[in-house]
Amino acid sequence: MREQFVVLEGVVGSDAQGFSVHRHPTGVGSDRYLACIGLRDGSSLIWQEIEMTGDLVARLRDIFIGGNIVRVFGHLQKQLGLPAYRVQVAALELLATPIALRSAA
Repeated sequence: MREQFVVLEGVVGSDAQGFSVHRHPTGVGSDRYLACIGLRDGSSLIWQEIEMTGDLVARLRDIFIGGNIVRVFGHLQKQLGLPAYRVQVAALELLATPIALRSAA
């Protein structure tokens, strides 16, 4: 299979427990970390799975917050079903942070 470089852009998502990065021991070498990013397709949200190294998780912790809009650059690892993919992250860029909603007093 030919290696494919992809760019995903979207909103960092959250699940019922709040946003989290899940650690998966590999048994060989360093562990891998999987997280989800939600991509908007009109009004629906499509969840994408992204895979990162431990140092990338530590360096990007401030960017990787639910509601932030990010662009992910990486290598396609697996097609999880259209249009969801698993991508091994090479770089992550913050595009925008959510605007805090203020309620009237």
